[in-house]
Amino acid sequence: MKDKLVSKNEIKQVIEAFKEGKVIALPTETVFGIGVIYDNINAFNNLIIAKNRPLEKAFPLVIGDISWINEFALLNKCQEKIIKTYFPGPLTVVLNKKDNVPYHVTSGKNTIAIRMPDDEFILKVLTNLNKPILLTSANKSGEKPARNHIEALDIFNDSVDMVVIGEAMFNVPSTIVDFTSDEIKLIREGVISFNDIERIYKEDEK
Repeated sequence: MKDKLVSKNEIKQVIEAFKEGKVIALPTETVFGIGVIYDNINAFNNLIIAKNRPLEKAFPLVIGDISWINEFALLNKCQEKIIKTYFPGPLTVVLNKKDNVPYHVTSGKNTIAIRMPDDEFILKVLTNLNKPILLTSANKSGEKPARNHIEALDIFNDSVDMVVIGEAMFNVPSTIVDFTSDEIKLIREGVISFNDIERIYKEDEK
């Protein structure tokens, strides 16, 4: 199992693994995560198996630059202001998707969840990969997430191809906000206060 471990210095190896459709566990600033490149259906299926996750529950799309959002989702000025305020950071936004988004990315839904981590290592991987990844918490569905690479190895065993050495910064998940209607809605409160987000949104509506 130890041969699956790589350090954050081995960034080229991580990028190549994503390109090859590997399932990778890695630390983020929220919780330890597990993910795959977004446009590989076989990698997606392996992630579903690793997580033991229901097919109807979509994974967040994780981006390396705010400009990537325009390829996948529809934005208004209020939403854009909040995203520019909190990205990169521990905020996930649910937006109305564009028609070009692959079916498996949203599990057939008309909405898409997007996040940009405030993590130097992941952002380097994403910008060099030049594609988003599907990234979720490193745990079996419904169970407690891993906090570090040791716990991730223990949880996933043979169902993960690579584990990046490290630990999660906050061990608290991202705040999730629904932007798919005129009123913003809180799905899950995490590191960022929903009250702060709502205040910015209402200020911009005036």
